[in-house]
Amino acid sequence: MASGSTEVASTEALTQVVFKLGQPVSVGSGRSLSVPIIDRDVPAERLALYQPGVHQRHPLASVRLKNDGQTGLPRAS
Repeated sequence: MASGSTEVASTEALTQVVFKLGQPVSVGSGRSLSVPIIDRDVPAERLALYQPGVHQRHPLASVRLKNDGQTGLPRAS
């Protein structure tokens, strides 16, 4: 388990954002990992996202984030 906050660098390209963590992170085969990339409060709005190709009757629970800071976040598609 990670503890405390570490410095994270990011670079933006046309189609991707790369985050480089300040320390190595290992993930076992077949496992997943969530790494926080934002260490401040960010305005967020809960939304119901309707995608008929995913489910005809029920929308997906989602969150819209607003980047009001000076650093880059991945662009919305």
